[in-house]
Amino acid sequence: MRQVLALVLLLTTSAPLAAQWAAPRLEPGLSVIGASVSAGFGSGYDLADILSAALGAELPIQDAADSTLFFGVEERGRKMIDAALVRRREIVIAMDFLFWYAA
Repeated sequence: MRQVLALVLLLTTSAPLAAQWAAPRLEPGLSVIGASVSAGFGSGYDLADILSAALGAELPIQDAADSTLFFGVEERGRKMIDAALVRRREIVIAMDFLFWYAA
């Protein structure tokens, strides 16, 4: 029994295996995903603009909000999520995103 336990501990604590399961490295900054509120209701100022003004220009902000999300919730929503995943930002703000998926 000790040998089995030793083998299990050896396999689960090895560096290569641990490296496989390490948390992904995230980039500093924000990603904004959402619909009309995040896109600014056509005002010319979207949520990414407001956050940039409030937080300072040093923080990168990716704007993936789409005011026409309602035309294709599944497809356009997936594109927003994919865009946020590609950028690997530390924070994703989805203020009016989940509304479209409530059932």
